[in-house]
Amino acid sequence: MAPQQPAQPPPQPYAQDPNARPGYGQSAYEPPPPPAPPEDDGFKMPGFAVRVDPLDLLLEGKLGLELEVGIWKFLSVEVVPTFIVNDSPPTFNLSGREDNVTQESNGLGALAGASFAAGFWLEGKAFKGYVLRAMITNIGTKYLVDGGDTDQASHTERHLLGFFGSYNRWGAFTLGGGMGLGVELNKESRCWVQANATTLSVSNNCPDDEFQLRLDRTVNTQIVDINGPLHPVQFMFRLSLGIVID
Repeated sequence: MAPQQPAQPPPQPYAQDPNARPGYGQSAYEPPPPPAPPEDDGFKMPGFAVRVDPLDLLLEGKLGLELEVGIWKFLSVEVVPTFIVNDSPPTFNLSGREDNVTQESNGLGALAGASFAAGFWLEGKAFKGYVLRAMITNIGTKYLVDGGDTDQASHTERHLLGFFGSYNRWGAFTLGGGMGLGVELNKESRCWVQANATTLSVSNNCPDDEFQLRLDRTVNTQIVDINGPLHPVQFMFRLSLGIVID
């Protein structure tokens, strides 16, 4: 009778180090950990710009503080409070006459009013590149001749404008500008008419929609029209410099 062979151990699915401690030395697959939940950044301050127009300040005596906030990608809103800081700016004396016309705010202190605008940035990011703005202004000014002794009148400029501009950035510093074209919405008129041989009187029924100031007290007085020759068409030019934080 042939001797019985010893039973063979079952085959192992993989090699195992006999000296390894239990649980070690095995190539078991472990799935990757689940992705971390997205972090909640909370409130994020929108980008904003603060600019001024030095030309308007020097030539017109008006300081406009341009405050603009980005509200979504290529959209922004702008508010420009305007302060009258020079009562006798250079543009009041361009004709070479005696400088007897002055201006002051017809609002709250030096604050004469403000403009409001919505901006559409054509390159997809606010505060850089080309921009189209829809704008409305509301600026109240009081004009005085000889301090009000000869003549005085108040007028509110209410303009609806389309504005096209371009802005460059170097870090936080920005420089730009543009031009606007629009129309006067407050078509207020004022003119001096001869009541008789010796006196003049003010009328609000003026054929050319002028807004006149008399420059002296004579019957054959000099007249200045503050509306300008193109009224009610309005042009604006803006040069802006300031900072952007985003």
